[in-house]
Amino acid sequence: LLYVVGSEQRLHFEQAFAIAKLAGWDGHFVHIPFGIWRFPEGKMSTRKGKLVTAEELIDEAISQVRTLLKERRIEAEEVEYAIETIALASLTYNELALSPNVVSTFTWERVLLFEGRSAPYLLYTYARIRSIERKARELLKAQSSRLKEVPSAFTFEPLATFTPEERALAVKLIHYPEVVARAGEEYAPYLLASYLYELAERFNLFYQKVPVLNAETDETRYTRLELVHACDIVLKNGLSLLNINTLERM
Repeated sequence: LLYVVGSEQRLHFEQAFAIAKLAGWDGHFVHIPFGIWRFPEGKMSTRKGKLVTAEELIDEAISQVRTLLKERRIEAEEVEYAIETIALASLTYNELALSPNVVSTFTWERVLLFEGRSAPYLLYTYARIRSIERKARELLKAQSSRLKEVPSAFTFEPLATFTPEERALAVKLIHYPEVVARAGEEYAPYLLASYLYELAERFNLFYQKVPVLNAETDETRYTRLELVHACDIVLKNGLSLLNINTLERM
């Protein structure tokens, strides 16, 4: 049995499980703690009537995202769908990224960051990746019109020839399966959330420092596009494991 209850109840469950064992109750009992969010005015309390419902939180998140997109002049296809997707992703990521031993203060500025450990940053990074891939397809179409046939496989450059940014990104991608496995074994989604943020950071550094579509040779371009595509797969898959939808454009 899995008990998903706040970390402040850790001692209670340790005692309850110990008593169950002494009583001879068979079963696998696990307490899955989660971190605690406090609002600037204090912790929520049902007994004191200080409570914000999930519906109220989602409605406010949608309102905040709508205002933020207007202020930043960010355009997205199917605007209302994009607003709702960003709002729900922001709340979900904010919750799952919190370590179970942490008590943190909830602020909209933190939840909706476009440059930091947040869902908008990850969604924006994914949209950037998809933009590169769309441009790459157009480029390859133009090239293929001048060739008798499009190569079915490309010759990739060895890791030794990578730039530091390429190497760092490739190494990060390699660790994805073990991060997912560990997050599942330890009931710790924050491990996956942290990994995805670090992957997005490395991708954006790679994007800033290393030319992809304008690479020096075809082989280098194809190799870098494979890195981009790998980031596409891992980021989308990892976010889906956190129950977060992605956007093609932002």
